[in-house]
Amino acid sequence: MHLPEAFESRMQRLLGQQYPEFRAALEQERALGLRINPARLTPKQVQSLPFLEGPVPWTPWGHYYASTSRPSAHPFFLGGGFYLQEPSAMAVAELAAPKPGQWVIDLCAAPGGKTTHLASFMQGQGVLVANEFTASRVPRLLENVERWGARTTVLSNPLDRIARKWERLFDVVVLDAPCSGEGMFRKDPEALSEWRQSTPERLGRLQQDLIEQAAALTAPEGTLVYSTCTFSEEENEQVIEGFLKKHPEFQLASAHLHPSFSAGFGLPEAARLFPHKLRGEGHFMAKLIRTDGEEGDVTYEEHAKVSKPSLKAWEEFRKAHLQGELDGVVIERAGHLYLVREHLPSLAGLKAPAPGIYLGEVKFERFVPAKALAHHLNLKQVSRPLEVGTAEAFKLEFGESVPVDAKDGWHWLHFAGVGFTWGVVKRGNLKPTPLRA
Repeated sequence: MHLPEAFESRMQRLLGQQYPEFRAALEQERALGLRINPARLTPKQVQSLPFLEGPVPWTPWGHYYASTSRPSAHPFFLGGGFYLQEPSAMAVAELAAPKPGQWVIDLCAAPGGKTTHLASFMQGQGVLVANEFTASRVPRLLENVERWGARTTVLSNPLDRIARKWERLFDVVVLDAPCSGEGMFRKDPEALSEWRQSTPERLGRLQQDLIEQAAALTAPEGTLVYSTCTFSEEENEQVIEGFLKKHPEFQLASAHLHPSFSAGFGLPEAARLFPHKLRGEGHFMAKLIRTDGEEGDVTYEEHAKVSKPSLKAWEEFRKAHLQGELDGVVIERAGHLYLVREHLPSLAGLKAPAPGIYLGEVKFERFVPAKALAHHLNLKQVSRPLEVGTAEAFKLEFGESVPVDAKDGWHWLHFAGVGFTWGVVKRGNLKPTPLRA
């Protein structure tokens, strides 16, 4: 790997005698990881996965997998049974560790790894908001949140707009800040090719602005987790040090989840993850606790009512295909139905591509279910499950039809109890739903 001279000089200064070991690590094969969805897979199903190579030590849901394998070719991947995620990146949500029922916001959420991880902690309770201010990255975020089956409100807004509206409302705020990506050079050649000597300082200024917005959202006694996947002090310790000087109401807590994590330079409570110290890429994490201040005033969302024709179509589908009611409020957006939290902070003035779980669309007075609804449900919640094999599951995922021996109408499609879409049968032909989030 050819590294820029300016980067090598910087790392030699930071690491001193450890630099040769660090440099050698970058020439090694990188570690690959996936994170289990505990709401989808049983321990027995996890044990059945043939490609696992041992646990990621800082999270109970993380596993390494062999570089010669393709986990995405397993049907459990289609059903959100696991998420492919760089092992070091799994530490961020573990550090945040929200509790069920809390209000949580992931501010730079795409592609969704940390959001889905946070969702596993919350167990379907509380409020989980995922925001991505780069519009081009929102579709990927929606797809991954949908596949995970998470109860999430997805936004696409500048951080200052959210901070002004929801000041001091969130128990947990995660800011995985845009950065120079030095810690991903081994994983991402594009990050290496785009790096310039001036990049860390330029992005450090952006990160100083972003952490101010994150702090404004943090409730009293709340947690703010700041992270990057880079090594530069300008984007890590200097951001935290500058923030703490201006904000005595925040205190730094330990981010050391595992003995392999190194102390921050001049900030021993912060954690650095180095590739020569552990099986993963480079990361930085700091955990800040707000110790003072008053909780913000909350205005709750006024949920859009569902029209009578749409409500009738939804209720007919629900009674025929679901076992019981769903937890939440059904709202309508121009014929599209969503399941949202009853108590959700007001979204007025915010761009929200998905205020909750996308249920489906009413067309010609009939309800067409979405994939997101299938991912949200389990075998006990549906009336007409239909199990398919591996080959059929992937054909359906890519929009192809398959022959089946089943009754006409809609079916919840699954592989070994893990749902991945809806399909409609007509005269022995099974066609997947066209609706995504």
